[in-house]
Amino acid sequence: MKTSRLIAVTRRKKQARRQNPKVAPGKTPESSSILDALAGPVAVLDRKGLLIAANAAWRRAARTQSLPFPRLNQGTSYFNACRRVTGVAAEAARKLLAGVQAVRDGALAQFSLEYPSRTQKTPRWFLVQAAPLAHTDGRVVLSHQDITALKHQQLEQDKRLKALEARNQQLDQIAIRDPLTGLYNRRFFDEMLAREWRRFQRTGEGFTLIIMDVDAFKSVNDRYGHEAGDRALQQVGAGLRATLRASDLVARVGGDEFAALLPRTDTERSQPVIEKLCDTVKQLRLQTESGPIPVSLSLGTATVPGFPPVTSAAELLRVADKRMYEAKRLYSEGKSAPR
Repeated sequence: MKTSRLIAVTRRKKQARRQNPKVAPGKTPESSSILDALAGPVAVLDRKGLLIAANAAWRRAARTQSLPFPRLNQGTSYFNACRRVTGVAAEAARKLLAGVQAVRDGALAQFSLEYPSRTQKTPRWFLVQAAPLAHTDGRVVLSHQDITALKHQQLEQDKRLKALEARNQQLDQIAIRDPLTGLYNRRFFDEMLAREWRRFQRTGEGFTLIIMDVDAFKSVNDRYGHEAGDRALQQVGAGLRATLRASDLVARVGGDEFAALLPRTDTERSQPVIEKLCDTVKQLRLQTESGPIPVSLSLGTATVPGFPPVTSAAELLRVADKRMYEAKRLYSEGKSAPR
């Protein structure tokens, strides 16, 4: 009696499957309706990665090839589709495959990945999400959301942000640069001198300060005009920048006055730098309507620790200034200042 009843039940199940051939194992008409009610493409994978159920949105996407992988129809292997990806998207496909398999194996509670796709003429982006199907043996619910529009918005926002950052950096540079020579300005130089002095007090590492003034600059302006004077300042600035080390700081601190900071440089180590600086300046020539004329600088240096001993950055600056004016006096008398 029990056997005949079991046979009858089995026959009814087989008949039901013949009458509903599209119902996959484990998928009821109710679950199909639930899947179809979801707006985005959703599918169910079995443990081997075969696509055993898909909602209407997924089927439409498969027909129009608007999924990350082409021809993702029911019965095909999602895992194999991931493995077949080549080119720039191969790495993302590998991560996607590993993530879905980790969800299947219970190693991850859920997985999501933003995935680029070129199945159409224009690149598209998808948000792929995977989660285990409750009370099943390794089945995974998979959704693919087209986030191309959102991605474009993000990229445009990033582009605007980078442009804003670049503009802010440009404004920062304008605030600390001399517009004529491109060197740092007086304000920034004073800040760096104060910082270098604090570092000296903290670590004991010395530094050298150089103050420079263009010789006979007023005569150049009076005889050849302000445009020639500006060119002279630009030549001096370019020469200083090209000669000093990358770790040094050079600034235009006045009309025809320049200054340089040589960090971690004592008197002995500053001497070759100063000599090279003097050699560079000796080669400068300003082109005028009367022909090229030499451009020279008078300079004064001060090093800390050094002689005379100083107790502040302002005092160090006064020492360098005094030595520069002494060099300028000797120049006006036709004598060479000691370097």
